[in-house]
Amino acid sequence: MDQPSIPLLTSLPADHPTDAQLRKAPLMAVPRVANASEPGLVLEVKRVIIPRGPNGKWPDQNAYVHTTDDKVFRLPPGLFGWAYDLISVVLVSGGNSVVKLFPAKVDFG
Repeated sequence: MDQPSIPLLTSLPADHPTDAQLRKAPLMAVPRVANASEPGLVLEVKRVIIPRGPNGKWPDQNAYVHTTDDKVFRLPPGLFGWAYDLISVVLVSGGNSVVKLFPAKVDFG
């Protein structure tokens, strides 16, 4: 996947998960739902994270969610595009301090 230029944070927020926490994050088990009215896994998401290496490239294509109760989950590979698009839209719109998308309840499923 070609990687468009996305601004890098010069410093991470104090409550941002560490690299060790991200590496140990369990894979999110997304339930299958029968229809749109059936709830999936609802999490209060504080941030969506796609870590970058020191060279600004993604060392892998893992994305994570950090919840308001400080749990970290690795998203299934099929949700990497969702995470990438979401982060891109927030950054292009001026960042979360402008958009105020998070924290938010997100229904996975």
